[in-house]
Amino acid sequence: MNSSSKSILVGHSRGGVLGVEYAKENIGKLSGLVLICTGLDSNQWTVYNDELEDQGLGDIVRDKLFFVPDELKAGRELFEHDSWSESSEDTFECIFESYLKTYDLLKELSNLLVPVLNIYGENDLRFSKNVTTTFKKYNESIEDLEIKNSGHFPS
Repeated sequence: MNSSSKSILVGHSRGGVLGVEYAKENIGKLSGLVLICTGLDSNQWTVYNDELEDQGLGDIVRDKLFFVPDELKAGRELFEHDSWSESSEDTFECIFESYLKTYDLLKELSNLLVPVLNIYGENDLRFSKNVTTTFKKYNESIEDLEIKNSGHFPS
């Protein structure tokens, strides 16, 4: 790849947050951004928790939170992988408290000058389509793509 080539950045979940942060700070370095099952505002965590409570899923186990039944085998392999076990609850709690608890990147979407593809799982309980389809309010050019019968890790 020559130095004038631009990349498409893909970010899943928290990686989508990092992707938007990168895109806003590196204008001109990307040709596109793909967000997969991403929440871009700390208030969306409240929506997520409220939706779970409304569905009687406030105490849902991790496997069922992230994966639809067809995804469970691959999902368990992901969570049991060595690299995942190195990312502990303490690490996530630290990231949440220091950044995710009070972030808001929704308004930043209107300033992005690259095409954005927003992919979400039809049955994602982490960031439902009630959350992810709100991005168009901030940037009408965002393309939404729903993956049917899929959870937080669409396949």
